[in-house]
Amino acid sequence: MSNKFYRLFLGDTETWLLPELALFLPESHCLVIADWHLGKTTHFRKNGIFLPKTSLYKEFMKLDVLIAKYGVKTVVFLGDLFHSEWNTDWELFKEALLKHDTVSFILTKGNHDIIDYAQHHLPHFKIVKELWLHEKIVFSHQSLSLLNREVINIVGHTHPGISIRTKQRHYFRLPCFYFDKGVFILPAFGDLTGLYIMERKRGDEVFIVLGDEVKRLKNT
Repeated sequence: MSNKFYRLFLGDTETWLLPELALFLPESHCLVIADWHLGKTTHFRKNGIFLPKTSLYKEFMKLDVLIAKYGVKTVVFLGDLFHSEWNTDWELFKEALLKHDTVSFILTKGNHDIIDYAQHHLPHFKIVKELWLHEKIVFSHQSLSLLNREVINIVGHTHPGISIRTKQRHYFRLPCFYFDKGVFILPAFGDLTGLYIMERKRGDEVFIVLGDEVKRLKNT
C-alpha cells in the first residue's frame, strides 16, 4: 500500500489523509471511515440488478491492511455503515471484525443505519450519536449545529468529489477530503457509493485522492 498520505493538522490534532479513502490520527491510533454502505451489492442483487461481489472482498482486505499497517486501536465508522435492511453481507462483515479482537469499533449512526445492530451482536462494537475525540474534535455522520467555532466536526454523509479539468480539456471526477468552515468531510469508503460533486467556495480546502496519493488543491 502507498505511503503517499497528506499530513494535515486540524487545530492541534495531527491527521493523515489516506489515499485508501480514510483518515488516520496517529496520536490516538484511530482510523476513521465514512459511508461504507455495506450490503448495497446484495441489496441490488435481490432487486434484480447484478453487481459483482469482488469489490466487497477488496474492501474487507483494505480494512485488514490498514489496521495492520498503522497499528490501529480504534476504528470509527462515520455512519451509513450498512446500506439497508439486514442481508448476508452483514455476516461477512462480522467475520472481518472478529479477526481484530484487540480493536474497538465505534459507529456514529447515520441515516442509512436502519438495521438493529444490537440484535446482531458484535464484541468491541459500540453505537453512538456523536463521538468526541477531545474538546476540539467531534465525529458524527452529518454536521452538528451550534458548535463552538473552535470545534472541528469530522463527518461523512456527502460522498464529496471534485471535477477536475485538464489542459487537454478532459474532465475527471475524483473523490476528495473537503474542509468547509470547521466541517471536515471524508470521502466515502465504499466502492459503490458514487460521488457528490462539491461546488467549491473561496476559502474551502480540498484534498483530492489521485490514485495512490492525496494532494491539496490550490485555493481559488
